[in-house]
Amino acid sequence: MRKILLIFCVVLIGSYLGCDKKTHIFKPEPVVGYYPLKVGNFWEYRDNSTLYEYHLRKEVVDFCLIQGGIGVYRVKYFSTYILSSDTVVQKNEWLTYQTFIDNEVREFSDLNNPDEYEILLRFPLEVGSSWQEPPRQMDSVWTFSIFIDSVVAVDNVTTPIGKFNDCYRIRSSMWGFEFPQVEKWFKPQLGFVKYRHALGMLEYSLIDYKIIK
Repeated sequence: MRKILLIFCVVLIGSYLGCDKKTHIFKPEPVVGYYPLKVGNFWEYRDNSTLYEYHLRKEVVDFCLIQGGIGVYRVKYFSTYILSSDTVVQKNEWLTYQTFIDNEVREFSDLNNPDEYEILLRFPLEVGSSWQEPPRQMDSVWTFSIFIDSVVAVDNVTTPIGKFNDCYRIRSSMWGFEFPQVEKWFKPQLGFVKYRHALGMLEYSLIDYKIIK
């Protein structure tokens, strides 16, 4: 979700590269049932301000295998950014690939590189716990993530469709900076119900969802 920090200047477009469907495959189970990844699930969000309206939709559209035989759920994102004059100024559409590995929810953006991913969640979720993507070697160069995610509180969150209690507030910050780059609120068995980016410059809440049991 850190990619959404770039929506004002970069169009992020996913691809269908190398998604290998199989008849007999092993589907990873959700981590302790907390994170509902299932084909057909979706979440819609909206941010209304005096100057613009922002919509984001996430939908689990497929299941496939990526390089290395890792089973992933393909998640399609679609966003629109609309000025108060009702003029659409930007539409973005991209794909990511999510799965459960080692008590983590991981999100891949490149099907051909399973070593590069973002950790969305690491279980068990507890206030004070934190995580960071491990260093990776690309050719002869090691790269390190500049972000660290921390569970900072458990909050009750009010959205346009109701109040969700006991949501974990997860803060993503850059090393060397005190202020959060992203804050997001996660409700177990439902998903993320609210996001706040870049010191409140972009904040959006859940307005609709479907979770298939």
